Amino acid sequence: MKKVLIVEDDVMFLKLLSDVLSKQLQVYETCGVREALHNLEENTVDLICSDYNLPDGTGLELLEQLCRNGKSIPFLLMSGIEDSFVVNCVKFHGEEFCSKTDPDLLATIKRLANT
Repeated sequence: MKKVLIVEDDVMFLKLLSDVLSKQLQVYETCGVREALHNLEENTVDLICSDYNLPDGTGLELLEQLCRNGKSIPFLLMSGIEDSFVVNCVKFHGEEFCSKTDPDLLATIKRLANT
């Protein structure tokens, strides 16, 4: 079973997304950058889905930290607000962005988890 790490500080959205995805994927849940990095020390995942705004940083900072650590894990940055600078930064790293309100969010996550 493919494994996905969801990094999201909105507990209701985190639980909803986790519940839906857990039918097809093994899901790990974290609420911030530090917690995500700690989780990745203990678990191997096939995809990271991270919110942009987190209490202890941003999803973009998490992505950059992973790159500095030499970790190559498919990464989906999610946000309720589309900011062209953020979207371009994520794409610069070769990763993807999806709005949390995009009707294709779940399909995008499943597609990326299986690549």
